[in-house]
Amino acid sequence: MKKKSIVAVVAALAVSGTAYGSGYRIPEQSVDSVAKAGANVAYTTGADASYYNSANMSWLEDRGYLEGNLEWIHLKSIAYNDNRTSQFNGESEKEDFVLPTFFAVSPDYHNFRVGLSLTYPGGLSKQWPQPYP
Repeated sequence: MKKKSIVAVVAALAVSGTAYGSGYRIPEQSVDSVAKAGANVAYTTGADASYYNSANMSWLEDRGYLEGNLEWIHLKSIAYNDNRTSQFNGESEKEDFVLPTFFAVSPDYHNFRVGLSLTYPGGLSKQWPQPYP
C-alpha cells in the first residue's frame, strides 16, 4: 500500500509539471478559432488543423489549404493602488500588438499530408515603468 502511495505521489508530481497557467495565453490563433471562441480544437475544417489537431488533416478534402490572418491585440493601461504604501502604486502602459498567423495543409499524397503553421500562442506581458509594480 505504501509503495502504491509513493508511485501515485510521484506520478501526480510528474503530471503537475505540465499544468501551465493560461493567463497570458492566446488561444484564438485562426479565423475559425476567433469565431468559435477557441472551441475548435476537436473539429477543425480548414488549414488551421495543422496547428490545433493535426490528426484531423486526414479528414479534409483532397486539396491544398492556405490561411493567413493578422490579429490586433490592444491592452489598455491598468492603474494599481497599493493599500500598504504609495511607493508601490503604479500604472501600466497602453500596448498594441499585431500577430500574424499562417496555416497550410498539403493535398493528400498517397494517404500522407504535410501541415505547416506559424503562430504566437503566448508571451503577452504588461510593461510597468515604475520601480515597484
